[in-house]
Amino acid sequence: MAYVYDVPEAKQDKESKSEYAERTKDRAHPVVEKLFRDLAPKYAKRAAAGSKGGYTRMYKLGPRRGDAAEMVVVELVD
Repeated sequence: MAYVYDVPEAKQDKESKSEYAERTKDRAHPVVEKLFRDLAPKYAKRAAAGSKGGYTRMYKLGPRRGDAAEMVVVELVD
């Protein structure tokens, strides 16, 4: 299973948190870009065709080893 993590950008010297947030707010994650560029139009067509939901499917995997957190796989349905 692949994990997606943000690669943090280092704060510059004497830069506040709000300045850092303002400077990095226009940087989008590739997964989010793909979601809105490729997948959103497809699901908009599905909604226009009368579908009122059911866009995701979740498979429970059971508890994670170590901290027993509940794990699931979220799948986007065509």
